[in-house]
Amino acid sequence: MNHQFQLTGKASRWFKGDMKEMMLSMLDDNEAADRMQFMNNALNDKDHANKIEGAAWQDKDCRSEWAVVAATMTDGHSVEQVENELFVELDPDNMLMTAPIDTTDRKNDYVLPFPCRQVREVALTLPAGYRCEQLPDDYDRHTDVADLSCTFRQEVNTIIYRKVISLHHPRVPLDKIMAWNAQLKQWNEHAHEQIVLVKD
Repeated sequence: MNHQFQLTGKASRWFKGDMKEMMLSMLDDNEAADRMQFMNNALNDKDHANKIEGAAWQDKDCRSEWAVVAATMTDGHSVEQVENELFVELDPDNMLMTAPIDTTDRKNDYVLPFPCRQVREVALTLPAGYRCEQLPDDYDRHTDVADLSCTFRQEVNTIIYRKVISLHHPRVPLDKIMAWNAQLKQWNEHAHEQIVLVKD
């Protein structure tokens, strides 16, 4: 098993509404020397393991509907090769407000910042000489706190992965935190399922 294949392409994140206000406030809170790192982290996975080049804000005018940061990204750890098969994980794993809630010594409900909808979409162009052998099943769950889904589909020579959380109740009652954490874990585990590519 090896990792000689890499995923390379354009990465961008788009923010509007409360999410835009929060991200731009966080940007302003950073010293000028740290703002490039902030942009890189916004585009990277949660472990900051990908290589980000040329990160820049395409638009962060407060009068615009969207704030957009973009860069070129290289992911050298999400593809594994076993003989003639490639196993590819497409989840960028960097959504805000989706970390498990720490229950250590907690005595009160947990309140997330605000209702929001977050969407992650990755388009993978099949490498020359390979076809898609297997896609994970789709996942769709509706909970008291949020709707959680991820889908995998093929359009000609492109695999499109889409992960969505629609957070409609930011308060997580104390007696439901464990269930919420379990739902997040199940959703993320499904999102990390690999697609299988084989040589033609």
